[in-house]
Amino acid sequence: MYKKTFIIFFVLTIIFTLLMAAGCSYKGDELPSGENTPSGELSSGNDNLNDNLHTHTYSSQWSNDGEYHWYAATCSHDVVDSKAKHDFKNGVCSVCKYCDTYGLIYQLNSDDTYTVAGIQENYSGTALVIPSKYNGKDVTAIAARAFEDHSELISVTIPDSINTIGAFAFDGCKGLTGVYISDMTSWCNINFKSSQSNPLEHAQKLYLNNVLVTRLNIPKDVEFLDSYAFYNCNDIIEITVDENNVRYKSQDNCVIDKTTDTLTLGCVNSIIPSYVKMIGPSAFSGCKGLTSIEIPLGVQTIGYYAFEDCSNLTEITLPSSVTSIRDGAFKNCTSLENINLPGNLVNIGMKAFAYCTSLTSLQIPNGTQTIDQGAFASCTGLTQINIPSSVYEMGALAFVNCPALTIYCEDATQPIGWDKTWMGNSNVVWNNQNI
Repeated sequence: MYKKTFIIFFVLTIIFTLLMAAGCSYKGDELPSGENTPSGELSSGNDNLNDNLHTHTYSSQWSNDGEYHWYAATCSHDVVDSKAKHDFKNGVCSVCKYCDTYGLIYQLNSDDTYTVAGIQENYSGTALVIPSKYNGKDVTAIAARAFEDHSELISVTIPDSINTIGAFAFDGCKGLTGVYISDMTSWCNINFKSSQSNPLEHAQKLYLNNVLVTRLNIPKDVEFLDSYAFYNCNDIIEITVDENNVRYKSQDNCVIDKTTDTLTLGCVNSIIPSYVKMIGPSAFSGCKGLTSIEIPLGVQTIGYYAFEDCSNLTEITLPSSVTSIRDGAFKNCTSLENINLPGNLVNIGMKAFAYCTSLTSLQIPNGTQTIDQGAFASCTGLTQINIPSSVYEMGALAFVNCPALTIYCEDATQPIGWDKTWMGNSNVVWNNQNI
């Protein structure tokens, strides 16, 4: 009798255990109505007996992914409550406060704003959109090298909140075909750390409110026009400045800084006014439609990278008033065949004529004092250049990679101030008295 009772009790215990285990076996995501099951209610699809054996409990905190939010079960069962799609407003879900990353990586700045640091590994888009806000805070910068070598990108949208783009941020983004902005003042005020900071280096086309910019108007509120703001923007054929702008004015398709009489920005149709004293940094850089231009008497300085990458510029005449040609001024002007260097020229900057592969001969004027590092590097077409004794300082590799070049120097021996590598692999003739 005792043995029979024990067997019955043992069987009942097993049955009861199995019923308890089966009492809550549905996965909430698989239920037809599982997205909106009220918290704490039964959500099992088993029979009524099993339903009465377990009541789900849920977290009071939202769980989420890039598309949905929900309350996860805290009872060790794979069910969810109140699952729904995000309701984004300014990049933040109004329900669960999830922040849309737009496939980007962010860094929090000390001033409580965000910098875009790069792209997430799983990002597969080609139309890059930088948000103006992340996690409820302004996005104000793009980090150095943030999108370097992302050649899959076709377009990029830059919000009005961005004020700085780091060096090489878009370097190697060769697939870009368009840059999209919604406010010209904000765009002009961005601090671009290099030409490779600006996506226009590759895209070449700037769209303001989805309209291609060909006739550029600088608004009245622009206080600082970055030298790289319109780098390589070859569609610009006309430039004007709002007459109420305090710092800048326009004349003959040129932007002029009123405080210094510096030409800050030009285009293919620019005529340089006679009162201009300086061609500013990168003023014409990347202007591939420019074939020739006259520099008026009175201009004293050709600024840093002023005509860099003007690949169709064939000739340019510099007036006698020019005393300084700064770093990279004519770098990569690959079609430049003739340039007269004025008699009052004192300094030729670093890489000033580097990669001007169509130059064949050049006379350095008597009175020139310094020729900086790499000034004529990779001018592979150069066959002859004359250097007067007035040049007392010569930078390293000033004539490197000029394989056909013979250099005629007025000095009998190399001056003390000349770097030992100045000539590169060129032939040198000393004590040439015909200069």
